[in-house]
Amino acid sequence: MAEYAAMRMAALDEQLNNLDARPLARLRRFFELSALRHQSLGYRRGCLFGNLGQELADQSEVFRTRLEAVLSEYRAKIARCFCEAQRVGDLRADLDADQLAGFCLNSWEGAILRMKVAKSYEPLDDFLFVMFETVLKNSPPSDTRP
Repeated sequence: MAEYAAMRMAALDEQLNNLDARPLARLRRFFELSALRHQSLGYRRGCLFGNLGQELADQSEVFRTRLEAVLSEYRAKIARCFCEAQRVGDLRADLDADQLAGFCLNSWEGAILRMKVAKSYEPLDDFLFVMFETVLKNSPPSDTRP
């Protein structure tokens, strides 16, 4: 799990640290690239965090605690991106960035689960559309959407 966590955090950091794009565009690009990765894998595997969490969180407190720490780090990175978007005026200031980050991460994990069951890009596309065209209305589109 540590290797997978490092890989996913590096992918998230790579996009979020790209100062050539606005904050929400960076986050959107991360999710779009992740969705394309899932598509290229034939909608198998899903997210190791979600897979292991569903199977092992009730079985091992040590494992559950480690997984919660990883997901909390993921959420914190997304929340920082939302705070930056609020500072530059791309996201409503009245939204709670941490709560919004939790919603975003939870929605993404749910979309990945549905993707595996449906063997389809549709749940990922639904996530991208609702998150970035409705919830985060000010997010500019990127060029990675299939």
